[in-house]
Amino acid sequence: PLAGEKVVPLTVFDRAAFDLFVPIVFAYHAPAPSNEALKEGFRTAVAAYPHMAGRLAAA
Repeated sequence: PLAGEKVVPLTVFDRAAFDLFVPIVFAYHAPAPSNEALKEGFRTAVAAYPHMAGRLAAA
């Protein structure tokens, strides 16, 4: 781990999950939200679900 990172052991469910990439494209009808509004929305989501912002790695 890098300095300051928290290490949480993976559960059996984490290890059994599929490792796949799911590309997603969001399209908004006009008027589209500003970049700042999107950034603030992502900040709000990460604050509520911080575990979704990390990276998983099997040691």
